[in-house]
Amino acid sequence: HQGQHVSLARFYPEGTIISGGLSKWCGAGGWRLGTHAFPTELRWLQQAMATVASETYTSVSAPIQYAAVTAFDGGPEIDAYLTRARAVLRATVSPRGRLRREPDMSLALSSPLPAAAARGLRFALPKGRMQGGIERLLADAGLPVAGSERGYRPSIPLAGATAKLLKPKNVVPMLAAGTRDVGFCGSDLVAELGADASVVELLDTGLDPVRIVAAAPAALLEAGRLPRRPLVVATEYPALTRAWADARGVDCSILRTFGATEVFPPEDADLIVDNTATGATLAAQGLVVVDELLRSSTKVYASAAAWADPARRRALQDLVLLLRSVIAARSRALVEVNVSPDAFEAVVAVLPCMREPTVATLYGGAGYAVKAAVPRSELPVLIPLLKARGASDIVVSAPEGIVP
Repeated sequence: HQGQHVSLARFYPEGTIISGGLSKWCGAGGWRLGTHAFPTELRWLQQAMATVASETYTSVSAPIQYAAVTAFDGGPEIDAYLTRARAVLRATVSPRGRLRREPDMSLALSSPLPAAAARGLRFALPKGRMQGGIERLLADAGLPVAGSERGYRPSIPLAGATAKLLKPKNVVPMLAAGTRDVGFCGSDLVAELGADASVVELLDTGLDPVRIVAAAPAALLEAGRLPRRPLVVATEYPALTRAWADARGVDCSILRTFGATEVFPPEDADLIVDNTATGATLAAQGLVVVDELLRSSTKVYASAAAWADPARRRALQDLVLLLRSVIAARSRALVEVNVSPDAFEAVVAVLPCMREPTVATLYGGAGYAVKAAVPRSELPVLIPLLKARGASDIVVSAPEGIVP
């Protein structure tokens, strides 16, 4: 389901026949269109099959033949459809060809070319610290971002979609202005720019989690609190800082910074308001957190105009479905075990499932094969417990997507 299939013909060309269908085949009624490719060594078999086929097959109508030529020629629209179809298969079918769960067929049946629903979406992708995580998320959802190292207009395999790399601080204004339909940025930037009413939050990816905090040198604090005197606050968040200071009754002037805010105290500012992931940088500069303004992570936002348009809203909802399936899969592992009838209930009782475990009878009725997608964080405790309760042949694998 990655579009990287290697045909057996590459290794055994003289004995391999390749067949395929552009429309459904081996069924009754309606037009079917397919191909068989024979090697020269099997020309005799090709001629024999052509003789047999002439009794049952005929030429399809001209419009169908033109459609076949278009499909075989390929192009962005066909590639986008194949990418979308592979994403659905990854979410519903295991590498062994078994259904992971009952698939939501509305994805496949909603239109002849599901990816065409996303035609014209204009992406704003973050450049810099967030870029790698977002590109990996899109790639895992079947939407790899392709472009040159220094290019700012990468491609995304959705029909008609365009993308532009922007600094995160520029993503929000472009969404608010309606020149981009969907973008990725931190929720702290949306709050700082007061753009909550201009953009629509679609999904919290959970990537790049940070806290926006007020921090000061320990020597400045009086009984663990900021002193009651006019202070200078260095920050890249002047709007959030002003709102925080007014709410806390902090008398301060704001010094706007453009990076490396933590180096300003004590010579150039009394304290800072900045983002921190672990607090290590603050501690290295001798700064102590005195308050937390908010928590932020990378989220998916849509422009209000795109969300108001029914076609683009459907495209955005489909995009979120794919991204959400990857995020859900990252937090779970697929656990498969074999268990005897006597130990079956004991094993199932401790298996944390999304709904109910999948159960199949082993050949000859020797027991059961049990499968469930479990929280990955529970594996260290769960695996020994399953073994102790009689489970055997325990297999743990990583799902690529989960669509509830």
